[in-house]
Amino acid sequence: MDIADIWKKIHSFLNPQNLIIMLAASAFAPVPFTAILVVITVVLILTEPEYQKGLFYFKGSLLIPAFCCYALIVALFNKNMYGVILAPVFFVIFTIFCFVRKFITTKTFETCLSAVCLMVIPATLYAFIDMFTNKEEGKLVYRCTSYFLNANYFGALMAAAVIICTYKIVSSKGKAFIYYPIALLAVLDIYLSASLFAIVEVVVGVVFYLLLSKHYRLFCLMVVVGSAGIILITAIPELLPRLYEASGTTGYRVRIWGVAIREIMNKPLFGRGFLGYNGVRLQYSGSYETVHCHNLVIDSLLNFGIVGSALLLMLLYYILIRFVKCFKRDSGSTALIMIASIMLAAVSHMFTDITFFWIQTGLFYAIILGGTGSEERRLNIKNDFLIHGKYRI
Repeated sequence: MDIADIWKKIHSFLNPQNLIIMLAASAFAPVPFTAILVVITVVLILTEPEYQKGLFYFKGSLLIPAFCCYALIVALFNKNMYGVILAPVFFVIFTIFCFVRKFITTKTFETCLSAVCLMVIPATLYAFIDMFTNKEEGKLVYRCTSYFLNANYFGALMAAAVIICTYKIVSSKGKAFIYYPIALLAVLDIYLSASLFAIVEVVVGVVFYLLLSKHYRLFCLMVVVGSAGIILITAIPELLPRLYEASGTTGYRVRIWGVAIREIMNKPLFGRGFLGYNGVRLQYSGSYETVHCHNLVIDSLLNFGIVGSALLLMLLYYILIRFVKCFKRDSGSTALIMIASIMLAAVSHMFTDITFFWIQTGLFYAIILGGTGSEERRLNIKNDFLIHGKYRI
């Protein structure tokens, strides 16, 4: 077998369906694996005309490069090197979203979800290694990050895994018994991450899914279990060590928001580019050392100003309107309800932290939202364009 034959086999294996499954699994893998697979996917998209054809064929899709160019120019103007680097990364993640949306099938989407659930197992093992090998002042580290580099990213992805397991169990998409222990591991991971808002994500996502999918008995059971949990934690607050830090972390956020709002008032129109807070925090007394504003609305206004935030809102509107069209066509689709549950859970976290803008979490949410593409084709939702005719936008 010569090199040409080997390359043909590799190229055949790296078809869109396999790429999407591997991308989904890589979101729950160490960062180098995620980055390498993202680069491979982008290279294939750039070199394969078949992958490029129709990639941005939906209304508002050209707002993706428009917004990224805007973010890049603003960052360059403000000498924000982090923003200069992140603008093209943001474009790459959105390009992968379009790639997933174009090629994903129902079978591939279900396989992606199963792969994500299975990847909880190695993440849990690494979290235990993280806990036992890293110590602070001789004590075990309770804010484990596993290989996600940040405890809140770890918690957010594990919260999403719990929602996916709920979907798999309740909708009988696969062998349900496999997902019970995986859901328990994901809950354990949330505890190890000590991410309080990941708990909120689980509650919001699972409650929303059970209510919209009309599983009222399970919803009542969850209320009973949740109430028992609240009573137990109230009686023994040591079960959640970070509860003692809640007032302190809230104070940090108030300081961050105050500094950010003062800077927004100074430059309300155009912003400073991605991670703008990192470049302005030292200019204000009372600032807190971090890279973003821990609130998506405030962070967007600081980073992109009113103009850029409006562009971003328009882009999200055109993406979500297609989801709404699918939901109107089939409001009982458990896949659509699951996608909505995960995205709503992530949004619930945005008021106190930002978990979107990282390669693992960003890729994961892009794939989940891109999964709507399989439902668009199943329900025969056709592409629509901003302008009909020779030039389609």
